[in-house]
Amino acid sequence: MLFLGAGVSRGCKGDHGKKPPLWEGFLRACAGKLTGTKKHVNTLIKSGEFLTAAEILKHELNDQWAVAITEEFVTPGFKHAKIHETIFKLDSRFVLTQNVDKIYDTYAQSESKNTIVIKSYSDNDVAAVLRGEKRCVIKAHGTVDAISKMVFTRGEYATARHQYSSFYSLMDALALTHTFLFIGCGTSDPDVQLMLERIAQLHPFGRPHFMLMRKGAIPRQMIDSLNRTMNIRILEYKNTKDHRHLLTYLEALCARVDEFRETLSENRDW
Repeated sequence: MLFLGAGVSRGCKGDHGKKPPLWEGFLRACAGKLTGTKKHVNTLIKSGEFLTAAEILKHELNDQWAVAITEEFVTPGFKHAKIHETIFKLDSRFVLTQNVDKIYDTYAQSESKNTIVIKSYSDNDVAAVLRGEKRCVIKAHGTVDAISKMVFTRGEYATARHQYSSFYSLMDALALTHTFLFIGCGTSDPDVQLMLERIAQLHPFGRPHFMLMRKGAIPRQMIDSLNRTMNIRILEYKNTKDHRHLLTYLEALCARVDEFRETLSENRDW
């Protein structure tokens, strides 16, 4: 099961060469609209307290919060990148994404002639789709189409876990029955941390999950800690500014997947 983060969208470009912002970049852009609390919010962002910073920004900006989201994630008209094409070719039954933009969703629906189902964490029929036969993209943090239900702030994370606990139960089940491959993700998302730590403790002999990450992004000691506490293996690729080696690795994976599918077809070993 593919799990997409903001790093996947980061390779896209929109009007005037603008790229989709990472979480930190978006918060800094919003902080630039503040007056009195700007210094305090920037301090929170610098220290990595993104959830708290987002909570304050949403409250302080009020109606301008939704305007800022639209300006950063919609208005530039982002076009898909090569990595989206490669991810689509992997043909994973389920693609889970934390991205609130619609870049991959739009590309996948276009390429599949609208046969791929797009579901949000707040939809009450996610389980039915997962048990069905169609391929689907699951929006774990919602979408810019419904800003009021996006999960971005500390309060929104807490509300989502409480009101939509059934969705998180589904994610726990998928984490037990599927191997997650995290692409373009970091290790700071609280929901991902809680899920993987819980599964690792309850099922210590379960199969590991994997995360693609540029070499040197985090210290070796942290990699070992993630392995022990979250049962996640870090697959490192060569560190270059354009992340081209990530795409190379995914293309190689596509080739291996195609070979394996041919073998399954020949042996009928489903």
